[in-house]
Amino acid sequence: MLRELQAKLSIAVIAFFAGMSATLFLIPFWAPPLKSAIEEGKPADWIGFAGNFGAGIMTLIGAAAAIYGAMFAARPVYDQLLQQGHQNDIASLGVLSKRAADLNGERILILRILSGVLLIGTHQGNLFANPLIPETGELGISIDRFEEAVDDLRSDAGIVWGSAVAQRTKRDFLDAALDAATNIVNVNRLHPPAHPQRRAAFQANVPQWNVLVRKVMDVGSLLQDEVDRNAERTAAMLVDLEHRIF
Repeated sequence: MLRELQAKLSIAVIAFFAGMSATLFLIPFWAPPLKSAIEEGKPADWIGFAGNFGAGIMTLIGAAAAIYGAMFAARPVYDQLLQQGHQNDIASLGVLSKRAADLNGERILILRILSGVLLIGTHQGNLFANPLIPETGELGISIDRFEEAVDDLRSDAGIVWGSAVAQRTKRDFLDAALDAATNIVNVNRLHPPAHPQRRAAFQANVPQWNVLVRKVMDVGSLLQDEVDRNAERTAAMLVDLEHRIF
């Protein structure tokens, strides 16, 4: 609406000055008839011509008055539209800032879960390496931290962002992480560090655990790519808004 109003005013101003310029350039056409009418004593000829010419001048004057009135009347509307656009930009800045923060939190959760499953694998390998060496407790700690990360991801599931593909990938990642957490937490709780079958239980669970980890890693990588794409798009829009606001 603002651009349309500016365009109409610009056209009106151009038309006015074009008409004034044309009037000046038409002097060679209306001056000779006036001179001829005066010399020949035939004012009627000039009156007809002058009437038409005067009507044109009055039209130009009326156009000038209309232009001035339109510009004067449009100024409050123009200022109001500018103010409304500024307020909309400020509101959009708040929405985009929250979206950027949500995406950053999502990225951190994904990394916590991906690094968690890798850390569990490392500590399981240490557990299997030498049955004579007592367990240090690192495996249980890494499992507890992985479970916490999955719980945080589940709490974050209500935040919706991205395309339908991104939302479906997020649900798939949550399902894969929950399956992996349920598996490893159950083994850890059923066979605590003091249990004589702890090593054997974890070793027997390795094939199923590896399948679950592979799914977590694959879907997690896809989700991380989606997060990065959305974060880059959001950052670009934030830069544009901040340039207009500040």
